[in-house]
Amino acid sequence: DNNAAAAAGDEASNTGAVAGSSSSSGDTDGSSEASTCDGGEAGSNCGDSGPLTTLAAAAAANSWYDLSCFPTAKANKGDAEAALATSDHQLSGQVLIGSQRHFYMEPQTAVATPEEGGRLSVVSSCQGCDYVLWCVAKLLKLRHNQVHVSCRRVGGGFGGKADRALWPAAAAAVAAHKLRRQVRLVVAPNVDAGMNAGRCRMSVDWAAGVDKIGQLQALKVTFSLTAGAFFGLTTVEVVSIASAVDSVYDIPAVSVEVRAARCHLPPHTTVRGPGKISAVIAIEHIMQQIAAALGQPAESFKKRNMIQLPQEALTAAAQAAAAAADKTSSNELDTSTVPHPKYFAQGSNGEQSILATAFGKPFALHQYTLPYMWQHLQDVSEYEERRQAVDKFNRYSRFKKRGLALAPVRYMLYHMKRTATVTIYADGSILLLHPGTEMGQGIATKAQQAAAHTLGQLLPPEQRPPLLEYIRVACGSTELMPHAGVAAGSTTSEAATAAVAAACELLLERLRPFAEELAAVAAGDGAKSSSRDVTWEAICKAAGPPDPVMGSKVVLTATARAGFTDSEGWSPENTYQFFGVGAAEVEVDLLTGERRLLRADLMVDVGRSVNPAVDLGQVEGAFMQGVGHVMTEEVAEDQQTGTPLTNSTWTYKPPGLAELPAVSGIVMADALCEFSCVTWLIHMFRTMAAVLTKCLTGLCA
Repeated sequence: DNNAAAAAGDEASNTGAVAGSSSSSGDTDGSSEASTCDGGEAGSNCGDSGPLTTLAAAAAANSWYDLSCFPTAKANKGDAEAALATSDHQLSGQVLIGSQRHFYMEPQTAVATPEEGGRLSVVSSCQGCDYVLWCVAKLLKLRHNQVHVSCRRVGGGFGGKADRALWPAAAAAVAAHKLRRQVRLVVAPNVDAGMNAGRCRMSVDWAAGVDKIGQLQALKVTFSLTAGAFFGLTTVEVVSIASAVDSVYDIPAVSVEVRAARCHLPPHTTVRGPGKISAVIAIEHIMQQIAAALGQPAESFKKRNMIQLPQEALTAAAQAAAAAADKTSSNELDTSTVPHPKYFAQGSNGEQSILATAFGKPFALHQYTLPYMWQHLQDVSEYEERRQAVDKFNRYSRFKKRGLALAPVRYMLYHMKRTATVTIYADGSILLLHPGTEMGQGIATKAQQAAAHTLGQLLPPEQRPPLLEYIRVACGSTELMPHAGVAAGSTTSEAATAAVAAACELLLERLRPFAEELAAVAAGDGAKSSSRDVTWEAICKAAGPPDPVMGSKVVLTATARAGFTDSEGWSPENTYQFFGVGAAEVEVDLLTGERRLLRADLMVDVGRSVNPAVDLGQVEGAFMQGVGHVMTEEVAEDQQTGTPLTNSTWTYKPPGLAELPAVSGIVMADALCEFSCVTWLIHMFRTMAAVLTKCLTGLCA
């Protein structure tokens, strides 16, 4: 899944004509000095002060989780207090960020079946079979080899079927184990809304110091989260916010604190880009508000405060770009525009230059594609011309106003090593087990492509068969692929393709002698040369068993664990940053509150895309999920009882056809290659709807 695009959608919608973001009424910070609750565990007692259903009520009751065990809940760089006190301009404010539910089309579902010997088989709609296995085995006091959990695919997850899938699976397993009968459990969406509160809503209080020219000197931010009755995976939001709030901005002194209120509400869990999305919304709101207060264009203010390219590297890249374009004379050298990132590949000494975020997260110079994309998106989206048009519209329109915003995104990911198994059968067909869960993100397609590409190296290009037709992807299974991990964090697809390719490399080494032997025989003179008579099926037949009774000559199953680094765990060496830029134009009716997304333009650095069609779909979907978060998907509870009031499609509104931008363009970029642009007009859907409406009207007439 592409979280950066979701963030771009959130920011662009959030920082246009509608400043800030929505929050349920009453959910503001009580601003009281609060002590911490004991522990931060489920069931910690904070006293009997009545139902605590809002952040204000929890703050007044001093109902706070103890986050001292999370070092990343606080982050500091320099002395923010001192820098703030000496700044020329001091500004402060608050932004309220609403919650969001997952709204997966397939509900939480599990089927548990008792097997012989007291074993249990569970089919679960989950994001990680191992997660369910560990839970069920511990609950029923069974060994891990006595529980088999499988999952073919999931009809939408977005983080909601990571830990939340444990509850229905565990309930079905207990009933099946006790009754010795198959048990199927489907959680209705309105019941699920009462069990799972989705993304944390929060209040963000900030204070910033700026010098006379508009350079940020200091920033203090406090995130107050509305957490549930027990902590759950609110952990992920808490530890992710501080790593993302500095975004792409170079701030000399920063102080960030995250706190979480314990409320009488369902527990919260991860929702696409947990914590990081909220952090980016917050910093973009802050930058927008500061620019407005200083009377500066927001895009200019943001650019001035971004992490800057070293002037030496910029000049060298401009020279390389000029040389590539045969513009070698000094008077033609243009350093006012940022060259393509491919010209930043290496420094003058042949080593990569390293940049860092405000909080010290490192990334290579050639991976810093943001300056080029920031400049390029304004060109392709005609940003300056549209800015003038928006200003003119607002001067002459009294009751409708338009906003135009440009927002950057930095998203930090972890390289996670994964395991994959590939089996080749005697007839040439291939069975592939990858470590993820197919949730519509195209992981099965990418794993198939990785296998076909790697195994295809065994034959010359003109002799390679369409190996995709030979490959079948097995379902996730703790018997066939244990210890696969959970599919989350936007890293599973890339790690799966790396693991699949590594397993196929092992098989290539075993098959290569048979391919060479067949080529020599076909040549007739013993030479090690290829021939059109050597086919994929012939190689597999030669390496495999001659009949069903005999075994194969070599092992035709390979398992590999691979990633993109040699480091393990959550070390800094396993992280990398990628960037995106979004521009959005919105319109607000001041009388009715109706909002329209008129146009959206996105540019996302996806690296070397294995499947551009799949990645484009991920960018589109993520963007619209971000639009829903800030424009339509309001989450509300009864403030007296905590009962969810938005627990069905009658009351909870994900974006529909009307929320699609009339014009939309996406550019998917590769830091080392030329940009490939895919632009289309989504208004064709509205045109189609209008045509259908006219046809139906004619039929009725």
